[in-house]
Amino acid sequence: MVTLNEELDKYTKLEEIQALINGEVMESLILGYKGSDALDKTPKKRYGISKDISAFANSAGGTIIYGIGEDNHRPRGDIEWMDDIGRERETLENVILSRISRRIENFRVHAIKNPDDDSEGILVVNVLQSHTVHMASDNRYYKRRNFRVVPMEDYEVRDIMFRRKKPDIDVVLKPQDKEVVWEENFSAPIDIEVVIHNYGGFVARHISGGFKFPGSISNPQDLIAYCYYNNRGIPMHYATQYTKTNATEFDCDNRLLQIPGTLGAMAMATLPPLISQPNTCTSIGKITPRLQKDYRSGTIEYWILAEHMKLKEGKFELSLKDNRIQIRKV
Repeated sequence: MVTLNEELDKYTKLEEIQALINGEVMESLILGYKGSDALDKTPKKRYGISKDISAFANSAGGTIIYGIGEDNHRPRGDIEWMDDIGRERETLENVILSRISRRIENFRVHAIKNPDDDSEGILVVNVLQSHTVHMASDNRYYKRRNFRVVPMEDYEVRDIMFRRKKPDIDVVLKPQDKEVVWEENFSAPIDIEVVIHNYGGFVARHISGGFKFPGSISNPQDLIAYCYYNNRGIPMHYATQYTKTNATEFDCDNRLLQIPGTLGAMAMATLPPLISQPNTCTSIGKITPRLQKDYRSGTIEYWILAEHMKLKEGKFELSLKDNRIQIRKV
């Protein structure tokens, strides 16, 4: 099974980029090349970015590489290394997020550094096919047609809006404690709210997912699940059965259980209709991990799955700064 992470992590190694150049691989519906000047900080160039990226999302998704020029739709010459690649990456991400409407959720910008000077690099943007249409900064809709970007007709816009109705579920972790309280070798339990988002345009009736915690984060307690009620006032419960490393089968209970040990897997199942609705988010409960003494940073892995949706995997970095928890996706 190809996961979303694999699709978002294509062409992230220098040897893969060099293979495209050496093989003179032609641009296509899902692959595009842009010279380093495409990231010049001018209104025209930023409009070009919004046009190109939105066209990929409106079509089949794909990869656009900034730092490879093209000649007759094939790679031209050597790699065009860009200075201050960290700042260039941040700028490109900001342009994508601010110049395209509706905001594109499933994209990733990778920096590939020059092995001779790690301040230089090129940028690779992987974009997934979107469930809706996205407008460039000139208030027009574009799509990919082979290696070209062309405006969309009205009927094409309507077709995409109705054709791609499917769930797009993801997880957000929100720390609730202001400061960490320490008790000998471990912290006191830290409340982290678990929020499920449905960014898609279709109801998801069955959702499952899980988390894996590193050894530096001691076993969280049971997931404290918030209880929802149906229109007859009857509690709607959800629970899980699991193996040592992943969620497997589901059965009914009023909470989600946590595996004993320092490495666990939490699983979710059959959430209430509130979370199933398109373009909604719902807090399903909280996890309460404890941190080992001298903890600085660790990674929480997660997976989530719904019907008509590919397996989605990701990571959260849980770091401690000034005795406060910070969580971000990585």
